[in-house]
Amino acid sequence: MKNNKKLKVGDKIIRCNKVYRIFKIENIKTASKEETIILYKPYFKTGYNRRLTLSIPFKNFDRANIRLPMIKKELNKFFKELSRKSRTEVSINILDAKEILNLNDPYKNIEVLKRLMAEKNDKTANFTKSKQDIFNQAITQLVEEIAFVGGFSLAQAERKIQKSLG
Repeated sequence: MKNNKKLKVGDKIIRCNKVYRIFKIENIKTASKEETIILYKPYFKTGYNRRLTLSIPFKNFDRANIRLPMIKKELNKFFKELSRKSRTEVSINILDAKEILNLNDPYKNIEVLKRLMAEKNDKTANFTKSKQDIFNQAITQLVEEIAFVGGFSLAQAERKIQKSLG
């Protein structure tokens, strides 16, 4: 993991823009070496993921793009950045937007959201259903982390994101 924090049971991690809670850390001995396996479950439970359990070798955290959630102090900075006008007025390509969303970086998601929002508000632009879907996906990806860090419900977090976008 990029910030080299020693993980422990109970820590929260972000994978694919979803919040997970580590519930077990195992050291497994194989024929050649010992490997640390991290087991984790979704932090926000739904009907679809209630019994979901995931695991990953610790050495693969960077490759899987798993990171720690932002800290509470960053939340104000995040919302300030979200409410600022986009520096780029150029519309965003759908494939580029999807690629950016897969980076698991909330600050990069902001730029996608702002550019799509500018295009959505531009009456002369052709805001397609595909772009609306990407816009919705970008918001959805931010909701869990914002709700977790800010102590909001998922619905409150979504409203705060929408309000900050304008």
